[in-house]
Amino acid sequence: MQNQEKIIAKYDKTKIKNYNSFAIVPLEIFQKGISREAVGLYIFLSSYAGVSPHYEGKKSLIMHNTQDILQLLRWKANKSDLQELLDELQSAKVIQIYNRPEPRNKFDIIFPRLKRDENARFVKLYASTVRKIESKATGKWLLRRLVAYAGIRAGIFENSTSSQIFEQSLAYVAQILEIDSESLRHSFKWLRDNDIVAFYKWQIVKFKLNI
Repeated sequence: MQNQEKIIAKYDKTKIKNYNSFAIVPLEIFQKGISREAVGLYIFLSSYAGVSPHYEGKKSLIMHNTQDILQLLRWKANKSDLQELLDELQSAKVIQIYNRPEPRNKFDIIFPRLKRDENARFVKLYASTVRKIESKATGKWLLRRLVAYAGIRAGIFENSTSSQIFEQSLAYVAQILEIDSESLRHSFKWLRDNDIVAFYKWQIVKFKLNI
Protein backbone atom coordinates (compact mmCIF):
# COMPACT_ATOMS: atom_id res chain seq x y z
CA MET A 1 0.00 0.00 0.00
CA GLN A 2 1.31 3.42 -0.96
CA ASN A 3 2.13 5.66 1.94
CA GLN A 4 0.66 9.15 2.27
CA GLU A 5 3.80 10.95 0.99
CA LYS A 6 3.82 8.97 -2.26
CA ILE A 7 0.14 9.62 -2.85
CA ILE A 8 0.59 13.36 -2.33
CA ALA A 9 3.75 13.46 -4.48
CA LYS A 10 1.78 11.94 -7.35
CA TYR A 11 -0.01 15.26 -7.79
CA ASP A 12 2.95 17.60 -7.30
CA LYS A 13 3.16 18.44 -11.00
CA THR A 14 -0.56 18.84 -11.49
CA LYS A 15 -1.31 22.21 -13.06
CA ILE A 16 -4.23 24.05 -11.54
CA LYS A 17 -5.91 26.74 -13.63
CA ASN A 18 -6.06 30.11 -11.92
CA TYR A 19 -9.65 30.96 -10.97
CA ASN A 20 -10.85 34.45 -11.68
CA SER A 21 -14.38 35.03 -10.49
CA PHE A 22 -16.59 37.57 -12.17
CA ALA A 23 -19.76 39.55 -11.59
CA ILE A 24 -22.58 39.67 -14.11
CA VAL A 25 -24.11 43.08 -14.82
CA PRO A 26 -27.10 43.20 -17.19
CA LEU A 27 -26.93 45.81 -19.93
CA GLU A 28 -30.42 46.81 -18.89
CA ILE A 29 -28.88 48.74 -15.99
CA PHE A 30 -27.62 51.35 -18.49
CA GLN A 31 -31.13 51.87 -19.88
CA LYS A 32 -32.82 52.81 -16.61
CA GLY A 33 -32.14 56.53 -16.88
CA ILE A 34 -30.21 56.63 -13.60
CA SER A 35 -27.08 58.67 -12.92
CA ARG A 36 -23.59 57.45 -13.74
CA GLU A 37 -22.66 57.39 -10.04
CA ALA A 38 -25.73 55.26 -9.26
CA VAL A 39 -24.78 52.78 -11.99
CA GLY A 40 -21.24 52.69 -10.62
CA LEU A 41 -22.58 52.02 -7.13
CA TYR A 42 -24.69 49.17 -8.48
CA ILE A 43 -21.61 47.64 -10.12
CA PHE A 44 -19.53 48.15 -6.98
CA LEU A 45 -22.07 46.61 -4.60
CA SER A 46 -22.93 43.70 -6.89
CA SER A 47 -19.23 42.80 -7.09
CA TYR A 48 -19.33 42.19 -3.33
CA ALA A 49 -22.71 40.42 -3.30
CA GLY A 50 -23.23 36.67 -3.28
CA VAL A 51 -26.08 34.32 -4.02
CA SER A 52 -28.27 33.92 -0.95
CA PRO A 53 -30.59 30.97 -0.26
CA HIS A 54 -32.43 33.24 2.15
CA TYR A 55 -33.59 35.37 -0.79
CA GLU A 56 -34.46 32.48 -3.11
CA GLY A 57 -31.12 32.43 -4.89
CA LYS A 58 -30.93 36.17 -5.56
CA LYS A 59 -27.67 38.01 -4.94
CA SER A 60 -27.58 39.99 -1.71
CA LEU A 61 -25.23 41.97 0.47
CA ILE A 62 -25.49 42.39 4.24
CA MET A 63 -24.48 45.82 5.52
CA HIS A 64 -24.41 47.29 9.02
CA ASN A 65 -24.90 50.90 7.92
CA THR A 66 -24.23 53.29 5.06
CA GLN A 67 -20.94 54.30 6.68
CA ASP A 68 -19.60 50.81 5.87
CA ILE A 69 -20.21 51.44 2.18
CA LEU A 70 -18.51 54.84 2.33
CA GLN A 71 -15.49 53.22 3.96
CA LEU A 72 -15.33 50.55 1.24
CA LEU A 73 -15.45 53.31 -1.37
CA ARG A 74 -12.99 55.44 0.62
CA TRP A 75 -15.39 58.28 -0.09
CA LYS A 76 -15.43 61.38 2.11
CA ALA A 77 -19.05 62.15 1.37
CA ASN A 78 -22.09 62.67 3.55
CA LYS A 79 -24.27 59.69 4.35
CA SER A 80 -27.14 61.57 2.72
CA ASP A 81 -25.25 61.67 -0.61
CA LEU A 82 -24.85 57.89 -0.57
CA GLN A 83 -28.44 57.41 0.55
CA GLU A 84 -29.60 59.41 -2.48
CA LEU A 85 -27.80 56.98 -4.78
CA LEU A 86 -29.29 53.98 -2.95
CA ASP A 87 -32.74 55.57 -3.20
CA GLU A 88 -32.15 56.15 -6.90
CA LEU A 89 -31.32 52.49 -7.45
CA GLN A 90 -34.27 51.37 -5.37
CA SER A 91 -36.67 53.67 -7.25
CA ALA A 92 -35.41 52.18 -10.52
CA LYS A 93 -36.15 48.73 -9.03
CA VAL A 94 -32.65 47.42 -9.65
CA ILE A 95 -32.08 46.81 -5.93
CA GLN A 96 -34.28 46.16 -2.92
CA ILE A 97 -33.36 47.22 0.60
CA TYR A 98 -34.58 45.18 3.52
CA ASN A 99 -34.13 46.91 6.88
CA ARG A 100 -33.61 44.38 9.63
CA PRO A 101 -35.53 45.06 12.87
CA GLU A 102 -32.61 43.80 14.94
CA PRO A 103 -29.83 44.74 15.29
CA ARG A 104 -30.48 48.39 14.66
CA ASN A 105 -29.35 49.98 11.37
CA LYS A 106 -28.43 46.65 9.77
CA PHE A 107 -29.87 46.15 6.31
CA ASP A 108 -29.65 43.82 3.32
CA ILE A 109 -29.26 44.94 -0.29
CA ILE A 110 -30.98 42.48 -2.62
CA PHE A 111 -30.40 42.34 -6.37
CA PRO A 112 -33.55 41.14 -8.13
CA ARG A 113 -33.22 39.46 -11.50
CA LEU A 114 -33.87 42.23 -13.99
CA LYS A 115 -34.74 40.30 -17.15
CA ARG A 116 -35.59 36.65 -17.45
CA ASP A 117 -35.17 36.71 -21.24
CA GLU A 118 -32.51 34.18 -22.21
CA ASN A 119 -31.37 36.53 -24.98
CA ALA A 120 -30.79 39.44 -22.60
CA ARG A 121 -27.22 40.71 -22.83
CA PHE A 122 -24.88 40.88 -19.87
CA VAL A 123 -21.48 42.36 -19.09
CA LYS A 124 -18.92 40.11 -17.43
CA LEU A 125 -16.72 42.05 -14.99
CA TYR A 126 -13.73 40.14 -13.62
CA ALA A 127 -13.17 40.55 -9.91
CA SER A 128 -9.40 40.99 -10.24
CA THR A 129 -9.87 43.97 -12.56
CA VAL A 130 -12.60 45.50 -10.41
CA ARG A 131 -10.33 45.24 -7.37
CA LYS A 132 -7.46 46.80 -9.31
CA ILE A 133 -9.65 49.79 -10.19
CA GLU A 134 -10.65 50.01 -6.52
CA SER A 135 -7.01 50.13 -5.49
CA LYS A 136 -6.31 53.13 -7.75
CA ALA A 137 -9.49 55.22 -7.45
CA THR A 138 -11.76 56.33 -4.64
CA GLY A 139 -15.21 57.77 -4.06
CA LYS A 140 -17.15 59.26 -6.95
CA TRP A 141 -14.26 58.72 -9.37
CA LEU A 142 -14.12 55.04 -8.49
CA LEU A 143 -17.81 54.72 -9.42
CA ARG A 144 -17.24 56.51 -12.72
CA ARG A 145 -14.21 54.37 -13.61
CA LEU A 146 -16.22 51.22 -12.95
CA VAL A 147 -18.93 52.43 -15.34
CA ALA A 148 -16.34 53.13 -18.05
CA TYR A 149 -14.81 49.67 -17.56
CA ALA A 150 -18.25 48.07 -17.78
CA GLY A 151 -18.99 49.99 -20.97
CA ILE A 152 -15.81 48.72 -22.60
CA ARG A 153 -16.57 45.18 -21.46
CA ALA A 154 -19.98 45.55 -23.14
CA GLY A 155 -18.14 45.70 -26.46
CA ILE A 156 -16.31 42.42 -25.85
CA PHE A 157 -18.02 39.19 -26.80
CA GLU A 158 -16.17 36.26 -25.28
CA ASN A 159 -16.33 33.00 -27.17
CA SER A 160 -14.69 29.59 -26.85
CA THR A 161 -11.27 31.19 -27.37
CA SER A 162 -11.90 33.72 -24.56
CA SER A 163 -11.34 36.74 -26.79
CA GLN A 164 -10.61 39.85 -24.75
CA ILE A 165 -10.21 42.33 -27.60
CA PHE A 166 -12.35 45.46 -27.72
CA GLU A 167 -12.99 46.42 -31.32
CA GLN A 168 -15.71 49.05 -30.93
CA SER A 169 -15.39 52.83 -30.99
CA LEU A 170 -15.68 55.03 -27.91
CA ALA A 171 -18.79 56.52 -29.53
CA TYR A 172 -20.35 53.05 -29.34
CA VAL A 173 -19.58 52.83 -25.61
CA ALA A 174 -20.81 56.38 -24.97
CA GLN A 175 -24.10 55.47 -26.63
CA ILE A 176 -24.52 52.40 -24.40
CA LEU A 177 -23.68 54.35 -21.25
CA GLU A 178 -25.66 57.41 -22.36
CA ILE A 179 -22.81 59.78 -21.46
CA ASP A 180 -20.87 62.28 -23.56
CA SER A 181 -17.85 61.04 -25.47
CA GLU A 182 -15.48 63.58 -23.87
CA SER A 183 -16.15 62.28 -20.33
CA LEU A 184 -15.69 58.72 -21.56
CA ARG A 185 -12.43 59.67 -23.28
CA HIS A 186 -11.01 60.91 -19.97
CA SER A 187 -12.04 57.71 -18.20
CA PHE A 188 -10.63 55.57 -21.01
CA LYS A 189 -7.30 57.40 -20.75
CA TRP A 190 -7.29 56.78 -16.99
CA LEU A 191 -7.92 53.06 -17.56
CA ARG A 192 -5.00 52.94 -20.01
CA ASP A 193 -2.65 54.95 -17.79
CA ASN A 194 -3.37 52.63 -14.84
CA ASP A 195 -2.87 49.41 -16.82
CA ILE A 196 -6.52 48.38 -16.70
CA VAL A 197 -6.75 48.17 -20.49
CA ALA A 198 -4.11 48.11 -23.22
CA PHE A 199 -4.53 50.28 -26.28
CA TYR A 200 -3.05 49.68 -29.71
CA LYS A 201 -3.61 51.95 -32.70
CA TRP A 202 -3.34 50.53 -36.17
CA GLN A 203 -2.63 52.65 -39.24
CA ILE A 204 -3.63 51.50 -42.69
CA VAL A 205 -1.18 52.74 -45.30
CA LYS A 206 -2.43 53.06 -48.86
CA PHE A 207 0.06 52.52 -51.68
CA LYS A 208 -0.11 52.12 -55.41
CA LEU A 209 1.40 49.22 -57.29
CA ASN A 210 3.14 50.01 -60.54
CA ILE A 211 2.41 47.03 -62.73
